[in-house]
Amino acid sequence: AVEKCARSPDHFAPCTPFERPTISVGCTTLPEWPDENGAAMARGRSLMHTLAMDSTRFTSGDLCGLLLELFQEAELPEEVPIGCVKRMILAVREHMYENPYHNFSHVFDVAQTTFVLAETTGLMERLDTWERFALLAAAVCHDLEHPGVDKGFVESAALGDAFLDKLLEKHHTLRAFEIMADSEIGVLQGISTVRYHAFRQAVSGCILATCPADHSEFVAKLEGLKGGEGGVAAKQLEMELLIKAADISNVLKPFPVAARWALRVTDEFFLQGDVERQHGMLPVTPLCDRAQQSRVACQKGFIDYVCAPFFDAMATLYPALRPAVRVMHANRAQWDTYSDARLELLHRDHPPLLPSSPTPDALSSDDAPPCSLSLSLSLALSLSLSPSPSPLPRPSSLPLDVRCTTLPPGLSQTLSRRNLLKRSE
Repeated sequence: AVEKCARSPDHFAPCTPFERPTISVGCTTLPEWPDENGAAMARGRSLMHTLAMDSTRFTSGDLCGLLLELFQEAELPEEVPIGCVKRMILAVREHMYENPYHNFSHVFDVAQTTFVLAETTGLMERLDTWERFALLAAAVCHDLEHPGVDKGFVESAALGDAFLDKLLEKHHTLRAFEIMADSEIGVLQGISTVRYHAFRQAVSGCILATCPADHSEFVAKLEGLKGGEGGVAAKQLEMELLIKAADISNVLKPFPVAARWALRVTDEFFLQGDVERQHGMLPVTPLCDRAQQSRVACQKGFIDYVCAPFFDAMATLYPALRPAVRVMHANRAQWDTYSDARLELLHRDHPPLLPSSPTPDALSSDDAPPCSLSLSLSLALSLSLSPSPSPLPRPSSLPLDVRCTTLPPGLSQTLSRRNLLKRSE
């Protein structure tokens, strides 16, 4: 069975403003705040309140500036100086790895989409300044130090000691508070204990909501909101629903944007599969097997089994989201006209990351299998929407070498982090 994210804040080590953890977030080596690119910022501002923004079309420096403006538009709490938010953004950028998908561009994409969805649904108006800050801070920190592989790979490769918790979402949460509580960042300096714990609970709940294993649970929770239950609990649930929606929102974007993200996420899947095959971690995770899986099939299955049920329910609860959901259904229809070869030809805007040595049984893009029920179900199973069958035995400990040139960038950076942690013990 796939482990789900614990919702209770009791699962996190106690930490108050007066009991700071001793950590190393690299604050002393943070780069200077990037110079503003006037043309890029103007282009970003024109798209800031829309779902047409494509963060992959901006540099990381541009995204830092646009993120800061996002926080400012949401109105920061008086207790949080703008300089602290700048340092938090820079620290997050330094702690995002160079994955094809789970990278700093994805961080901005989720934060900006969360902002747009909160505006569109009216939730932003119902949140106070600390709740708004919690929502955006969670979006910015929700994938901190993501290794570019899934939880099953982390366990099979014995990489658990590189993380603060075996569940990646808990690691993201804990690292978020290590960064925000660091005295050099200063985001949480000087706030009351009551305020701190309320903020911590809100941010933790939002980040944990992005756990794929809890997806069907959140679809069910949508029904509870339809009953009109008010109060803090319902508002917190709305925040969690919106950040979850933003995390899988590529399907709501104009098709060219959605297609570029589809290439990036399947690049990341296939890199994991390449490492699994090269290191004998068999069977290769179905979703990550470039010899068997189709990029287009991934998108069809993702919309059919994951996104459509969730976003159709969201549009029922929030009618203002219906135009965005219509875009998702139009995108789904357009995927029926695509092959993997056409996707690569028309939308590839970054060099593909391929295994160093070709896989003998790898299929060409033209030979990629069509979207079949079995492939779509394998996608649904990997997202834990239904119980997964017991996998075949895998090595309990995989001797991955950080010097191995065939490792994806994010995985190499994870191994480097693990080695540094071991040396500091």
